[in-house]
Amino acid sequence: MRSPEPECSTASPENARREARKHVLLGGKVVYRGGAASLDCTILDLSASGARIRIGRGQGIPSRFHLIDIRNRTAYDAAVVWLNPPLAGLKFDVGYPLGSTLPTELGYLHALWIECAIR
Repeated sequence: MRSPEPECSTASPENARREARKHVLLGGKVVYRGGAASLDCTILDLSASGARIRIGRGQGIPSRFHLIDIRNRTAYDAAVVWLNPPLAGLKFDVGYPLGSTLPTELGYLHALWIECAIR
């Protein structure tokens, strides 16, 4: 009998990507608990389907959250694919342009983006 697969791997499976990621250095924000909790991060690599981020040492992140890409005005539904603190590899499910109308339940993402952008 096979044991269940882990939710996320601790290795960085470079060959598992379907498309190349562009190396970037962007400010980001990890947002969870419906906007009640967040932490700053740095986006190191980015593609349409995922990213590699760096979080602060000793900080943890949930397995699913929203990632705000401050410069590109976009929020993503993100899932952790691999975690090797302080780095994490993410897979995006959906992207939301923050300059347009968001679903009502995600309005807090626009407010958080504005707060980050004016810093």
